Amino acid sequence: MTNPQLVVREMSVSNLPAKEMHQSLPFQVRDMLPLAVERSLLDFHPLEEPGDSPTVRGLLIAMPKDAVLEAVTAVENAGLHVEGSTSPRSRCCGPPPGWTPRSRRSSTSAPR
Repeated sequence: MTNPQLVVREMSVSNLPAKEMHQSLPFQVRDMLPLAVERSLLDFHPLEEPGDSPTVRGLLIAMPKDAVLEAVTAVENAGLHVEGSTSPRSRCCGPPPGWTPRSRRSSTSAPR
């Protein structure tokens, strides 16, 4: 997915277990983004094995929630299914307030 406001930055963050990393990510990157973290979907992909290092180097991906929801809506209106388990929204941020997925239609799901 692309958008003029998509941000991809190489950076180092605290070396934490995955669940704690995603919970702390908004606080760790707040001052490094041109987007408001409360209105953005965030994800982090390590570029190396951190081992015992206190930090891990990786790619931060951020995008406005509204832009992602517009794209998801367009895909679903086309009769396709968006896999929630592979989206940054479901992995690290949970669904935005008020967002509910459309019912799944197996006959119109996109091929894998």
